[in-house]
Amino acid sequence: GVDGVSYYINVFEFLSRDKNEQRMNFQVGTGGTWLTPSRTPWELGQVCSCDPSSWPPSDEGECDLVDQTQCTNGCCGTGGCHGIFQTMEGGLGFWTEKLPTLRPKWAIGSVSGCYKMWTNSPLDVTYEDDVQCDKLGVIVASNRLLLAPDGIAFTGEGMFGTSWIDTPIGRLNPTDLRNSWTLILDSLNFKGPAAFMLSEYWGEQGKWSDIFGNFHPQEDFGNVGMNTGGWAFEFADVPLVGIQKPEGRFVKMPQLRMNINKGDYTTVLGTGFKSWKRSATDLWYDDLESVLDTSGVLNEADLFKSESGIKHPCGDFDGDIADYYGLSLSAESNGLFLGANMINMQEGGECVAQIEWDATSPSVNCVAGEQCELATQYELADLKIKRDFASDTIEVTHPSMQAQSTEVPELVDRTFSNEFQPSNPAPYDRADTEFVCGASPAEPNTMRCVQSIEGDYVGYRWYKFVEQPGFQRLSLSESDKRWIQARIERLHTAMSSTSPLNEWLKPPANLPPLVEIDPSLIVTPPAGMEVGYVPVVVYQGMNLHSDCIMDSLDTPTSTPTNMPTDPTSMPTSF
Repeated sequence: GVDGVSYYINVFEFLSRDKNEQRMNFQVGTGGTWLTPSRTPWELGQVCSCDPSSWPPSDEGECDLVDQTQCTNGCCGTGGCHGIFQTMEGGLGFWTEKLPTLRPKWAIGSVSGCYKMWTNSPLDVTYEDDVQCDKLGVIVASNRLLLAPDGIAFTGEGMFGTSWIDTPIGRLNPTDLRNSWTLILDSLNFKGPAAFMLSEYWGEQGKWSDIFGNFHPQEDFGNVGMNTGGWAFEFADVPLVGIQKPEGRFVKMPQLRMNINKGDYTTVLGTGFKSWKRSATDLWYDDLESVLDTSGVLNEADLFKSESGIKHPCGDFDGDIADYYGLSLSAESNGLFLGANMINMQEGGECVAQIEWDATSPSVNCVAGEQCELATQYELADLKIKRDFASDTIEVTHPSMQAQSTEVPELVDRTFSNEFQPSNPAPYDRADTEFVCGASPAEPNTMRCVQSIEGDYVGYRWYKFVEQPGFQRLSLSESDKRWIQARIERLHTAMSSTSPLNEWLKPPANLPPLVEIDPSLIVTPPAGMEVGYVPVVVYQGMNLHSDCIMDSLDTPTSTPTNMPTDPTSMPTSF
């Protein structure tokens, strides 16, 4: 395993803002990866990674109590649930039960216990509505960035640097050497560490106990390295609705578009993929420990340097193409080809995942250097076979959906609207109890609020770092609290001269421009709390909370466009 991974992904408005009135309730990941602990490979007969008496069952049914120590019937088939025990699978996208916004957001998405636990923010950890104080896992490290449960929102489009790297920021005492997976970001207006995962989230949460009281498995993200996964874009999850009519078979999908950020007709989706491993030349851990422990000098230029790390190749030489396939969706076993090819290729020493658009295709409407918009309506085309006698080859065009200019039958429109109702979840509200999880805010009876670019309201409270809710489950001793607090104060002090632009990650060469995080999510500590205090989000919803004290400096100066004034309103189209 490795000690971290970093990469840059393209943030773009996937749903065309001027063509969709409100986001429908579907889920699509628009950029991310799948990270797992580098555990010992599982073999048949060994202990199952997931609780054999619950989901997911084995091929032959759930293991009974007698068989739980050695799950010989092959729980989770023959894989022992090895790959789903713990994952870091967050990234960009739309998710169900989220606020009705049109822009993709970036979410943490850390999973433990075979999906029994997941977390996107400091006060979220399970599928329950109530705060599970004994299971919290995200610890806020930044005193400048709001980590909202709905994800990080952005203005405009551009590349976003993300990483999970083991650093000493999360150590809890002088003898604590467990992994502290730290979220480090790179954007136009925020750079640096944002948060880390509490080791107890991996070491205690989601493990199961056999009939002898032993907990399984033993290896987890807290005590082993990281296996990196491939970059992914879950385009196949875009929703389609089809109907058979006498005049043909028709399908409809939302109005989608992507930005062009390279040349006239190319969209770079991801690049700069690197693994990080501590070594004699990559000394970020020791350098940061020096700052945290003794107020050493923080030289951010030496952290995660461009020439350091292990690049993920997708070819031996520039120009090598590792993958090349058509951008398409499946419509009732028929391919819906969308006028573009997805390509992974080696370029400038970097592996680049990109889309090359065919501006002549009827499936797209492209503006060179700006964007390509996909058609929404398609009709089934017939199977065609063409033989080229000169080369003695046969070209087969399978049944496919071709873009059409005529209107889709009204019934498809109506079915489409019924199938994919707008997202309308209840607000995320942890503000009803001021002392949530027993944590005392630094400002009594105060919940500061901002309004995001998407129109929702985000409420947060300031906490002394070691007094934030996520730490309270540990019942830390006073000496450990002092040790932890002194370290974060040294780090905040060392970062203060360039905060919030602490350039820890270094972008690869020829990277398209960086994206801007929604400025309302970047806050300034109150007077007297500039060092050693962090903001924790306790509310997010489309309506202003009655306890909100609006932060005028962080409130948008203009009203967000194309957002419903009534969060329960339904779109008139789709």
